[in-house]
Amino acid sequence: MFRQACSLFTYRRKSTALIVALIALAAFLMMSIAPLFSAVIETTMEAFFDISGEHHAVFFDITQDQIQQLKDHTAMKKLGVFENYGNLPVQQGEFAVTFGSYDETAIELGHLKVAEGRLPQTENEVALEDHLRYILAEDPLEIGDTLQVQTDDGEKVLTICGFMKDYTGQWYTCDVSYPGENDYPKAIVKKEALQPKKTVYSAMLFLYGASIEVAPDSMVLRVASDIGEVDAYHLIFNDTTYWIWHPWMITPIQAYRTLFTILVLIAAGVLLYIALFNYFGQYDETATTLYSLGASQYRVGVLMLLWCGLVAFFGVAGGVLLNLVFAQVVNPYIGTALSPLEQWPMAIVAFAAVMGCGVAYYILNIHPLYRRSYSMRGAAIQRKRRKKMPKDEIELGKGITSPMAAYQLQRNLPRMLCVCLLIAAMITVMVCINYDRARRQSQWENESGAEPALEASATSGCQYYEFGEFEFNSRDNKYPIEDINKLYEIEGVSGVLKTYASTASLVFPQEWSGYANNLIAATSSYYIQQRDHTEIPSVPKDIKATRYGYTTFVVDAWNQDSFAAAYPEIDIEKDLAPGKVVLLCPPMESASNQMGVASVSNDAFEAGDMLRMGMLKSDIDFVIAAQNPIYIKYTEESFPITKVLDRGLFTDESLRIWGGDDRIVIVMSEETAKQAEFIGGVHSVRVYMEEGLTEEQYRHIEQEFGKVTMRYSGSVPNSYVTEQNTFRMLRQSTEVVYTVLGAVLSVFIGFAIFSIIYGALLKQMRMFGILRSAGYTRRHLFGSVWLELLLYWVIAAGMSLAIGIIGLKLFAENILFDLITGEQIWRAVGQIGIYVGALFILCILIAWLITRSVFKKSISSCIRFAE
Repeated sequence: MFRQACSLFTYRRKSTALIVALIALAAFLMMSIAPLFSAVIETTMEAFFDISGEHHAVFFDITQDQIQQLKDHTAMKKLGVFENYGNLPVQQGEFAVTFGSYDETAIELGHLKVAEGRLPQTENEVALEDHLRYILAEDPLEIGDTLQVQTDDGEKVLTICGFMKDYTGQWYTCDVSYPGENDYPKAIVKKEALQPKKTVYSAMLFLYGASIEVAPDSMVLRVASDIGEVDAYHLIFNDTTYWIWHPWMITPIQAYRTLFTILVLIAAGVLLYIALFNYFGQYDETATTLYSLGASQYRVGVLMLLWCGLVAFFGVAGGVLLNLVFAQVVNPYIGTALSPLEQWPMAIVAFAAVMGCGVAYYILNIHPLYRRSYSMRGAAIQRKRRKKMPKDEIELGKGITSPMAAYQLQRNLPRMLCVCLLIAAMITVMVCINYDRARRQSQWENESGAEPALEASATSGCQYYEFGEFEFNSRDNKYPIEDINKLYEIEGVSGVLKTYASTASLVFPQEWSGYANNLIAATSSYYIQQRDHTEIPSVPKDIKATRYGYTTFVVDAWNQDSFAAAYPEIDIEKDLAPGKVVLLCPPMESASNQMGVASVSNDAFEAGDMLRMGMLKSDIDFVIAAQNPIYIKYTEESFPITKVLDRGLFTDESLRIWGGDDRIVIVMSEETAKQAEFIGGVHSVRVYMEEGLTEEQYRHIEQEFGKVTMRYSGSVPNSYVTEQNTFRMLRQSTEVVYTVLGAVLSVFIGFAIFSIIYGALLKQMRMFGILRSAGYTRRHLFGSVWLELLLYWVIAAGMSLAIGIIGLKLFAENILFDLITGEQIWRAVGQIGIYVGALFILCILIAWLITRSVFKKSISSCIRFAE
């Protein structure tokens, strides 16, 4: 029987080759689509891990017993431990740096990388964060230089053996900072090399089941509770990776990876079912002959299953081979290793699907023939053939083209409607993929920025309590204005944008206005830390203030000309003289007002009033003072108001000034900002660079920028070159994945349609041969075949447009949370037009191939082929 099955397999080579190729493509698609999406996720996450680490959370200052409990915890997949040896003076006490060590797992979870040199191997070596080389000495430190450290046992000299990629500023830090206890080591030494009196142990957590698929917040809190409750001030989540980038970039991919996988599986299954039923149709007469010769049901069924098994085996083997080759080709371009056999169970599913179709065909078509007599089976076959032929009254030749096409359409319409529906579904998948690809590319471009720039923020981790309308903060880091202004002098810098922020409250006059009342009402908010300001004895009892609803604008050398042009009524030298301010008080009922309140006028302040800014501070520990408000001091800072304008802050995009008329703006000169305690310095800074800088020029700007910004406990400056390299890698990998995915789906659809339609028409070769013998010309044959295919194409095109647009709209709104625009809809219509246009060309090709095949062969060959 195996030899007979091989004979059936090789009998009609074209049909067999088509069906094997279709199975191979289906198996390949089933095995590759999920890994392709997984590759996008993995590549994206790896890029984010390199920036902010892979760990889920950090527990600072925990005991050895708690570390052991963490190691034994059922939720713990990986646990990295790092030790903190204190914030120690270096270089004769001019600077203080936190020293410590990381174990191998912590280095792995933090994605710590050596930028130059190596990690310490002896007790007299140290590796520094890269930015420290520009801060701790007048000239940049190099490998082999020494570092003088003041330890508990006296001064120790360490040799620099390497520089680590900057990382501490990219990780979240504790809101209340205790240097040397709950911060990250910036100088790494060999374990216990400094032999401190107290070693602080901290742990990095990586939990089971929470790496990518599930946000780990509740799991981390449960683990913290299980080991005896970690101090709230010493527990840090990796927010950047798992709460910022993860929802933005990863969650949508996970959603439509599942969605598209299901759609592809359904489409592949239905298309295989239709194609295989067409292909197995040639077994009808073989089974009839075998039954007539006395063959049993068992023999006929086993023969068919063997034949089906050969088709399934070679098809699935072809799919596995395609997957192996595909992985080798695309791996260099997607930034991660695509495992070719990751989804190997799908090969078994594809094999089982083909065998299932064979069993179904046997039960539905072959088994019923067994109990019929030979004459009944012959009559059934003849009736089946007559159904394929047009009615006798149809005159061959002139006028037969349309009736023939209509007859074939009527006979095949139910099956082809299903095919058209699947075409529409697969085209919708491709349109959604293209939409997401364009969306992601746009996001990459926006994130990377068209203009070279560096930025940093001085505030990193700040706990606060609200006492009425006043804020008591743990710390408020600022960059000195004088240091930031040095950046103007660097060659290649085109501009510096300084942002100022304040935690002080704006105090209104004793006879406050309706504007003040409405502003206070609109900006009041209540948080968990909300407390009554009367708890602080030094705060005046009847004071009215708001910490929201106002902002500060500082006129400096960069924006002075633009500001003077926007406000000619303000004399900068006179009205903004040192110690004086101007207020912009827009009407609260203005069009762009965001606070949802209205008032009669903005009459809170008048020229000649004093601007009062109220602040809370303490000389003792923040946590202790917050619990004992008697130690909190209330202070005020006052400035004379020279003018009050009934306008909002202007917008000048050339100077990166974004205004608005929904809040009070305090305008002052830079000299005043330097003296103002409630300003204190620059909150964040962004340096714009000239286009076309060489890499050496850019590196110089970055180094000078780092010298200024990294002297303070703020974030590591965003590197323009690093960002560009990261986004370039992500663009390349996602573009490769989506291009390949779109190409594979396109080939699969095209080949599936070609196999189904071409295979169905090949079965009609006997009828075409008989029609040709009756005078059917090449034009008549092509016309009837093409007209039938044209009707299928019209149906498929209509379904694709309707389902594609609706599907894209639902996909954008419910999965990507985008509001799709009319322009994007028309772009999708154009893409669908390209796909159905290619389908149109494919239909013409099939019609031409069938016509050519019929007229290339003799009439007897056509009839024998169909037999």
